[in-house]
Amino acid sequence: TAFTAGEVAPGALVQVSCTGYASPHAVQRAAARRGWRPRVLHIGHMGCYASVPAAAAAAALARDVALDGGEGRAALFVIELPTLHLRPEAVADEQVVVNTLFGDGAIRFDASVAAREDALALLGTAETLLPSSEDEMTWRLRDSSFEMTLSREVPARVGAAVAGFAAEFLKTHGLTFGDIAHFAIHPGGPRVIEHVLRALGLPESAAAHSRDLLRRRGNMSSATLPHVWARMLADPAVRPGERILSLAFGPGLTAAANLLEKR
Repeated sequence: TAFTAGEVAPGALVQVSCTGYASPHAVQRAAARRGWRPRVLHIGHMGCYASVPAAAAAAALARDVALDGGEGRAALFVIELPTLHLRPEAVADEQVVVNTLFGDGAIRFDASVAAREDALALLGTAETLLPSSEDEMTWRLRDSSFEMTLSREVPARVGAAVAGFAAEFLKTHGLTFGDIAHFAIHPGGPRVIEHVLRALGLPESAAAHSRDLLRRRGNMSSATLPHVWARMLADPAVRPGERILSLAFGPGLTAAANLLEKR
């Protein structure tokens, strides 16, 4: 269920999806049945990197609600259903990849102003558009589904840009790659992971959670990276005080990053 029995109403709800839309959304309906009246933010059509700006938006909402004297907690729901857009009749190589790479997924996480243990602290967020890359990944509305195009050049384009983007982001926080203990990489596909690891000079073990999720669940679009975060939160090898650099990629082409610290 979306909410636990006896749960105190969150001050805000954030709902993220690029694969299905309905109004009111299921999360709004679930809150309404409980008589709750939270602020609601919908984040749509951003693709695989949406959880990064969504986490920042949820944190900002939680702060705003707390300043107004409300419950300083935002419940964020990421719900992706790529199978709604399966096109079995599409037999071009690109479409076969699209039809088999993605899987359905959902996850909830909360952003809170209250300090707590067993949590990930959000320290910063960044985004950039990769130049001359807008046609490498597209998502267009058709009669019965969305049609996605996914260029073979996406992994290489990501690999060429990620090191500079990540280094500049870390520099704004007075950090270098040596200050990062763990990397949460969105597993957009096997080649995306390979190019990111190579560009950052990381061992294969740095993408263990990402690889395992891709193998078990497929690319769940924007729901995938939060599942990586959940695994890292539960992983005793990720110790309190250690920093995590998250990296995700989507249409634009867009690269997004955030800096987390395990508490």
